[in-house]
Amino acid sequence: MRVAEGGLRSGVDLGIGVLVLVLAAAVALTPSVLGAGFPSRGPARVSSDAVVPAGVATFNPPHFDSGYDANGNGLFDFLLVNVSLSVTVAGNFTVAGTLHDPGYILYLNNATSAFLPVGPAIVTVWFQGGAIYASGVDGPYTVDLLLLNETYSIIDTGSHTTQAYSHLAFDPPPAFMTPPHPDSGEDTNGNGLFDFLNVDVHVQVNVAGNYTVSGFLHNANYSLTVFNTAAAALTVGPASIRVPFSGPLINESGIDGPYIVELQLFAVDGTPVSLGSNTTTTQAYNHLAFDGAPPVPPIQSSPATTIPMIDGTISSGEWDDATRVNLTAIAGNTLPAYLLVKNNATMLYMAYDAVGDTTMTADDAASLAFDTGNDGVGSNGHEDQFVQGGIGGNPSNQSHWVFNSASGLWSLEDAPYNPNLPNHAGLASAWGFGASPALGADHRMYDFAIPLALLVSGPNQTLGFFGGSQQSPGVVDFATFQYSLWPKFAGGPIPLAEYGDLILAGAGGGDTTPPTISINTPAPGQLFPVGSVPVNWSASDVGTGLDHFELRVDLGTPVVLGPDVTGYTVSLADGNHTIQVTAFDGANNSASASVPVIVDTTSPSLSVTYPADGAVFATTTVAMAWTASDATSGLDRLELSLDGGPATVLAPNETNHTFAGLSDGSHTATLVAYDRAGHSTTAARTFVVDTTAPTVTIDAPVAGWVSTRSVQVTWTAADVGSGLDHIEVSLDGNPPAVLPGTATSTTLTGVSDGPHTIVVQAFDRAGSSASASVAISVDATLPTATVTSPTPGQFLGTSSVQLTWTASDAPSGIDHFEVSIDGGVATTVPSGTTTYVFTGVTDGSHTFRLRAIDRAGNAVTASVTATVDVSPPTLAISSPTAAAFIRSHSVIVTWTAGDATSGIDHYLVSLDGGSAQTVVGTATSYTFAGTSDGAHTILVTAVDRAGNTHPASVTVTVDATNPSVSIVGPAAGAVISAASATVTWTASDAASGIDHIEIRVDGGAAQTLSADATSQTLSGLSDGTHTVNVTVVDRAGNAVSSTVSFRTDTSILSPSGPLGIFGPTSIILLVVAAIIAAILIVRRRRRPKAP
Repeated sequence: MRVAEGGLRSGVDLGIGVLVLVLAAAVALTPSVLGAGFPSRGPARVSSDAVVPAGVATFNPPHFDSGYDANGNGLFDFLLVNVSLSVTVAGNFTVAGTLHDPGYILYLNNATSAFLPVGPAIVTVWFQGGAIYASGVDGPYTVDLLLLNETYSIIDTGSHTTQAYSHLAFDPPPAFMTPPHPDSGEDTNGNGLFDFLNVDVHVQVNVAGNYTVSGFLHNANYSLTVFNTAAAALTVGPASIRVPFSGPLINESGIDGPYIVELQLFAVDGTPVSLGSNTTTTQAYNHLAFDGAPPVPPIQSSPATTIPMIDGTISSGEWDDATRVNLTAIAGNTLPAYLLVKNNATMLYMAYDAVGDTTMTADDAASLAFDTGNDGVGSNGHEDQFVQGGIGGNPSNQSHWVFNSASGLWSLEDAPYNPNLPNHAGLASAWGFGASPALGADHRMYDFAIPLALLVSGPNQTLGFFGGSQQSPGVVDFATFQYSLWPKFAGGPIPLAEYGDLILAGAGGGDTTPPTISINTPAPGQLFPVGSVPVNWSASDVGTGLDHFELRVDLGTPVVLGPDVTGYTVSLADGNHTIQVTAFDGANNSASASVPVIVDTTSPSLSVTYPADGAVFATTTVAMAWTASDATSGLDRLELSLDGGPATVLAPNETNHTFAGLSDGSHTATLVAYDRAGHSTTAARTFVVDTTAPTVTIDAPVAGWVSTRSVQVTWTAADVGSGLDHIEVSLDGNPPAVLPGTATSTTLTGVSDGPHTIVVQAFDRAGSSASASVAISVDATLPTATVTSPTPGQFLGTSSVQLTWTASDAPSGIDHFEVSIDGGVATTVPSGTTTYVFTGVTDGSHTFRLRAIDRAGNAVTASVTATVDVSPPTLAISSPTAAAFIRSHSVIVTWTAGDATSGIDHYLVSLDGGSAQTVVGTATSYTFAGTSDGAHTILVTAVDRAGNTHPASVTVTVDATNPSVSIVGPAAGAVISAASATVTWTASDAASGIDHIEIRVDGGAAQTLSADATSQTLSGLSDGTHTVNVTVVDRAGNAVSSTVSFRTDTSILSPSGPLGIFGPTSIILLVVAAIIAAILIVRRRRRPKAP
């Protein structure tokens, strides 16, 4: 189905050139008229030297679109596209838009014209929301744009993509077409050929009222174009409007089908409103299957015995002497109207009595056109046309046009009529609105007075004549788009060669009294079940006598009969017919009598419009609707039965019936239509009643928390009656996703955190539904979790490790925790807990893992790696050794240590229980400075990185003070007369004590004595001086020495010898002293005296 609006054709094959042609024809201020809202064969043009300035502008995207709610019911009545323009030269512009989906199922046209000044501008193009709704197509939609200037030249093209509207956001139209639209040929005269190609347009009616369907039938290249319009009053529900297209026009074209039929639906209660368009393609008809057009009978003008007033009224008695042509009888005409024709020797008087135009509008118009010479050739200036009415391009509501063979167009000669032009005297026309003898209600009337000299003709001459031309149809009522033409309906311009003949009456004189005639049989309105109708009449003439009779059926070609004939049998096709017998006397005066008859040899037409065959209903009450008609005798009655039961007789005007109390299951309704001639047509419709609702349960998700924003919904649905039709899944009451009945799952994406309600509704083919819902809360946000202890890389000195953490979750809250070590089996810990103790943890590196899971199942993991070390380090003091004596106040302690797991962190060293000093873990010694003499305890503690300790201590004695020693004897310088001498001394050490004593004689080898020795006898001493060294060494290694020198003298002469003072040495000394004294005396005696 293609949906369109705006009076433009709705096919994809509508080219830009055709679209511009249609736009130009639709808005041009010229006398051209488009048939039924569809394009003519070309826009009419008027010769003019006027120059229209052309504006210059371009599209300036972006363009914007929005829905417009005109009635405040919350649904869009229009989709508005605000088209942005940049105008560089001011002028009149038209923006034409074509809205469609990618597959052209939806196809809407519309255009907006406006005068725009220089600068930026916005032009809004409106698209009917009802047509969008009826299409069933969701957006986004593509809008193809054309920009045209005053001359309808395309100056820019563009495109716009709308928002993603749902078709359900638009207001349903009062009615819309529902394809498919079946077509069929109709033979009305029983000759085996189709007189009409009928298209039955299916319509879904939401608001009862009057509707019109305009149809445009054509082939692919538009060499065949046939228009027609059909109207009907429709009630709510499914309905059908039949649009007939002329079979003779199809026959004349020589073009075989299939044909394209463009259909446009209008609501015509008040101002006509377009409700969209469809395009359908007919069956592949052969053009020879259609009846050819009957010969066009000429119009015989009557002698004008009364000169009418040209004042726009048709008064009683004023036009009684005129020939009366029923234009409505011409196939395709849609406006009931009559053409009145009469003439005298100099003037032709013609009038239109448009009894079907009961609405006075400014654009109503009528025209007469003449082919002078009746040769079908457009000779320059010899073909005349007269237009009366308010159609555009018709100054003063009246104008006179002549054919311009050079341009192939009509040129305006005078408007209003100029009596000073040659042969224009008496030229007049007028239009009015009022009653006439044909219709008491007010309606449109037109009358014309045309000098025969202007038409280069006279009495008894034949003129080429057409009620309508390239300028205007014969009669047009713009408010309803209805027309009346002669000699045929074409929906557009008619070439000169197809004009009919108008035979002017003679000038009169002599016998001016017409004959008398009356039809005896058949009776008026008589119904004939056969196609042969005998006619009998009586006639007489008091003047020149009867000359001949002319018998016409429906104003067709006359059968000429002799003056003595009083009866004739005519063969008629089904339908209403008027048989007219005209008596002519010798002076060509005439009188006519006519009688209407009905011939019906055809069964009535019957079509069930509702329900569709195989339809399913969820109620025990089912309505059935139909259209039934009989083109000739009319319907007599209807008989309706259900499931072969007794028939119910219905009135012929009934179009629907309701069956109540139906049981579940299949039913067949049979309808028989009888016409007044006793013919019948049967139609049957089978439908199913299913009052049991389907079942549906939601399998997933279950009520509660969901951890993803893409929620997969699964369900189980079934229907034991008519079967599932579709599934609708909605979230929080938003528009549902519609899925096929076979669907069992769908995924809702982009679901926000928080509570939601999912509804799954199952519909069966009867429209019954059942729903199931589930309330969930979405939490797609991960919780947060942080391990606070141990810290990463921490060393722990215990095998019971406490894991401490913080965690939170804003949406659903923490459900529980899982803790594990080194990837082992996790332990579940309840929410609200912030610690967990791992026991029996072995030495080494371990990874502690915390997993926080919220109530929706979202999980986050935090971990920390730490080292457990419960083994103390090793430590051994290398020096000093235990009980060592140290002879320095700076005591150096050295050690060796190790830790296999965490490693040594630092050492603590202290002395005698004093404050510990911290030493780096890489150290292997420490110096205690200023250590006092005495016993001391050194403590070294190794501390590993896990805090484990290992102490080691050693007790030492510090002795940095030398011992004391004093030699008692011999005395220094003593002479010992023996070869042996005893050395005595006193020695002491307050700190460590004396370790040993060393004694040396004259620097010789030391003799080591015990610590308690106080003397030593030296033997074997030679005479002479000897030095004895006594060294006292304490236990700390401190040493002190004392030395004494003495002499041994064992000689007899020596004073110190055994002899004492008289020894040899004393004698020698005395001798020496005497000698020295003598010398001093001598020298003294020799010193001279002082002067």
